[in-house]
Amino acid sequence: MLPKRNSGRKSQSVCIMTDESQLQLDEYNLVEKPALDLFEKLGYNYLDGKKLKKEPQQFFLLDILKRKIQEINPWLDEVGLNKAVREITVVQAASLVEANELLYYKLVNYTSFKQDLGFGKKSQTVKFIDFDEPEKNDFTVVNQFYIKNNDFTIIPDLVVFVNGIPLAVLECKSPNLQNPIEEAISQLFGYREKNEPFFTRTRSLLRLRGTGQLMLPLLRLQNTSLSGKSRIL
Repeated sequence: MLPKRNSGRKSQSVCIMTDESQLQLDEYNLVEKPALDLFEKLGYNYLDGKKLKKEPQQFFLLDILKRKIQEINPWLDEVGLNKAVREITVVQAASLVEANELLYYKLVNYTSFKQDLGFGKKSQTVKFIDFDEPEKNDFTVVNQFYIKNNDFTIIPDLVVFVNGIPLAVLECKSPNLQNPIEEAISQLFGYREKNEPFFTRTRSLLRLRGTGQLMLPLLRLQNTSLSGKSRIL
């Protein structure tokens, strides 16, 4: 009996699927999971993006953001707190670069609102990150962070948050790929094209094919034994 003519194609298809599945496993086991372990070892909180309860289009961790703004600025009333949240989550700018610069300015140089603390309405400084005592900030890493806009959905491998503000995006690739770095960079640029507002907030784009290259960037983000604005942002 003659063999079926498409049997070779089927075997090739199964082989390709097996290879892709193995690469996905390698990406998680060899890169993403070790990176998460390293973040946690440095004192970061970990959240599973697949279990995160949020609006699909939201890319801030709003509960953490509100809590930390209130803790850093305990004098804020409810109106002031909501205004501070809008100040950091809504950025009006003509370009991605301008929006990123505006956000950076607000994070580093702070902003101010008028509020009556018992001596009449005066401008009060509002801080979003505590640079004087970095250990008082909330450092969180989320994997498989789901973000959706009207047309596209992106799922970055790792997103690093400081006080609920996304400051770094890390794309992991299996070291067994032929060109893992190039593929990671291409995917990050693809994410930016599909959801530019998300990238107005992020300060760093990192591509990983192994945890060895993660150490230096982490030293700029970790929350222990560091002080000064340049060490966090």
